[in-house]
Amino acid sequence: MTEQKKILIVDDEKDLCEILQFNLESEGFDIDIANSGEEALKKPIQNFDLIILDVMMGGISGFKAANIIRKEK
Repeated sequence: MTEQKKILIVDDEKDLCEILQFNLESEGFDIDIANSGEEALKKPIQNFDLIILDVMMGGISGFKAANIIRKEK
């Protein structure tokens, strides 16, 4: 049996996160959610196979979060 791929969804719109989580989990993915860039950066980023980032969020934008993640990896 193959291991589930882990996806982190980062978006400040909770309804959108829930829809994405439901749809992706029904396809067999392991989903985690962060409702801000700051919250995402506190998670063990190296444990995720894919990160879905909203680019327009309050606080740290998706672009800035992506740059920080790239530098830390």
